[in-house]
Amino acid sequence: MQPWRALLGEGVEQYIGLDPILEGMVDVVAAGENIPFADRYFDVVICTQVLTYANDPAQLVSELHRVLRPDGTLILSTTAMYPEFHDEHWRFLPGGLRILLSDFSQVEIVPEGYSIHGIVRLMNVALSLVSDNYYVQKALSLTLIPLLNRIAPTLDHFSHGSTRYTTNYSVRAIK
Repeated sequence: MQPWRALLGEGVEQYIGLDPILEGMVDVVAAGENIPFADRYFDVVICTQVLTYANDPAQLVSELHRVLRPDGTLILSTTAMYPEFHDEHWRFLPGGLRILLSDFSQVEIVPEGYSIHGIVRLMNVALSLVSDNYYVQKALSLTLIPLLNRIAPTLDHFSHGSTRYTTNYSVRAIK
């Protein structure tokens, strides 16, 4: 779907979508562990919610590093805690991410919300599973779930920086 394309602005000469399955706006079909581009090809690589599906996350990160130019930027996000989804193999915490990204010169890991926010996200997933009834699902998706999403960041203040129940991490790494 290339949701990040618009954020990169008009000056982008080339934007390539790579995925192991040809669907949506995929330009190149390949697994991340074997990226079919030359060394130092990209200025920026965006890898969102992919590590959990990789057969070999270390090889995937090695490939991301290989195809980045010197001083290139990797933007990465990954699941830490969430209900199991199809074909997942891994979950990552900051310590594991630092090990995987140790070849990068700079690594910044940011939680996508703290513990209360994470618990609210999990509650929203649970609410979406409460009923198979279309009307109940629709009512929840239009009322309670958005309300919880809106108040979670405010309530997260009471987490006092705890990442114990953070569901996701974002990373910026510089080669």
